[in-house]
Amino acid sequence: MHPSKDVGNGNALYMAFLISNVQNPKAMETKTHKPSTRNQLAKLYGVSPETFKKWLVKIPDLSLDTGYRVLTPKQVGIIIKHLGEPSD
Repeated sequence: MHPSKDVGNGNALYMAFLISNVQNPKAMETKTHKPSTRNQLAKLYGVSPETFKKWLVKIPDLSLDTGYRVLTPKQVGIIIKHLGEPSD
């Protein structure tokens, strides 16, 4: 489903975040990422864990196992590739 056609909390914030990161060349750099929890990443992106979870389900190449609390470096890389680098 295309994010702009989805109706729900956080959709406008999600779209604004994606648009702001399209112009960020640092978001396209290749890096090795360290494992992180969903809550840690949500905090880095400045959104609630619930909003971040809604963002994650919209990432097509990301497979999440609900039994694991820590995201692998590969998963973190996919998230950052899709959402861009979190703001400092």
